[in-house]
Amino acid sequence: MKLQSCRENPDPMASNKRETEKEIFAALLKAAPRFVGEPIENWAQPADEKDFPDVVCRTPSGKRIGVELGEWLNEEQSGTLL
Repeated sequence: MKLQSCRENPDPMASNKRETEKEIFAALLKAAPRFVGEPIENWAQPADEKDFPDVVCRTPSGKRIGVELGEWLNEEQSGTLL
């Protein structure tokens, strides 16, 4: 899988989703910079948005970690929808 910079994406429809994923992952790193047990040295999104995972990380020890972002619904919010 070819990785690219988070800022490079020729498809404008995909770029909005990818930008959101980038922001979510950056927030995760800020909240839990060692969420894999050690710091994340660098990370990138796949060149093709259809590839999995959404983000590929590398640690200083050489670990390669894939992160697939999902969505969830707060149970308290669901009560107002029913």
